[in-house]
Amino acid sequence: DIYWILAGRILMGIACAIGTSPAYVYIAEIARPELRGSLISSAPTIASLGMVIAYISGALLDWRSTAWFATIFAILPIILVQFVVVESPVYLVSKGHIEQAAMSLTYLYKKYPKPDQSESLADLHLRTLIRENEKRIADKMKISKDGREMKQSKWAEFKKPTGYKPLTILVSLFFIQQFSGIYITLFYSVTFLQVSKFKKFFKGWKLDTF
Repeated sequence: DIYWILAGRILMGIACAIGTSPAYVYIAEIARPELRGSLISSAPTIASLGMVIAYISGALLDWRSTAWFATIFAILPIILVQFVVVESPVYLVSKGHIEQAAMSLTYLYKKYPKPDQSESLADLHLRTLIRENEKRIADKMKISKDGREMKQSKWAEFKKPTGYKPLTILVSLFFIQQFSGIYITLFYSVTFLQVSKFKKFFKGWKLDTF
């Protein structure tokens, strides 16, 4: 009924927010600079591919089978995260887990050649992360004249051009996206196909079951 549909939409929205946001941060922390932008921008493409797969399965299967089929794409990432994906070295260094960070970097850079004979690329990166973490801690905690520790305000970062410019652009783009009718088109795409000139092409497909 309508209440279960609403509950499902709420749970899916929470799951998407919890699942996608850390993925962007993780990619930014482990990916090389030349690959970082491509990997992060691939997320909308993968999301669109998932919609196509959902519509194809909905045309070939009944809605219950389509729903169960979609759970595979939710269970598979859980397995991969637990047994394949390593923890972010940046996160581990920030928490003081230097040995685990070294293991993660060794795994991530295992196929890269050594830049020199004395030190591996993983060791170089680990040393850089430790140095950056120490600098971050020093910048975060400033000492005032009377000796009391004063934490640097996080809101001050939004006053910088590197903070408010990307935020403004993203909020504007998402605002335009939400109010341009994209989700109305997605939700009613089956109805659009049924009443459009492509109806003959989809004759025999189970469009009414989606």
